[in-house]
Amino acid sequence: MLEGSTVTQLLTRLVKAGLLDKRHARRFALISAWAELLGYCGNVALNALRIAAALEREQALAQELLRRKKARSQDGSGLPGAV
Repeated sequence: MLEGSTVTQLLTRLVKAGLLDKRHARRFALISAWAELLGYCGNVALNALRIAAALEREQALAQELLRRKKARSQDGSGLPGAV
């Protein structure tokens, strides 16, 4: 599971340890939550780009297979090595 940024985690721990004033704890928790949300959104966006690239590659491979199949049928040999 993704966590908020390292800095906000550290600040939150310092508040819990009593080294920073507790009045800042809510703000640090809010910043940490937003950082975590941004991390999730970035992860989703990157995965969407990866999926789009994979689909594009799949489509290109399918077109190449069709082109080779047509070339084989026009050649008349029917052999896989004859392109």
